[in-house]
Amino acid sequence: MDMSVPFTNVPGLFIGGEWVKATGGQDVIVNPATEVAIGSAPMGSKDDVNAAIAAARDASLTGAPRTAAGARLTASAERPPGRLARPSRAGS
Repeated sequence: MDMSVPFTNVPGLFIGGEWVKATGGQDVIVNPATEVAIGSAPMGSKDDVNAAIAAARDASLTGAPRTAAGARLTASAERPPGRLARPSRAGS
């Protein structure tokens, strides 16, 4: 496995359904085996955390799923449960 590929594809923080620039700067990512810097990642600040909490609260109050996966999860949670399968018996 090639561990020399820089970890530089993180554009920011995903808050409220969009990528935003982190206000806490960047943190260096170091490979612990080689102690070589392999990239950087955004650092969230207290303001970023508060923005994420507010966005999550807004999303939960509106009940609107933000993604297709979220919509499927919501739909499956709202369906009445089906019959449970009976366990198979060995040898029958």
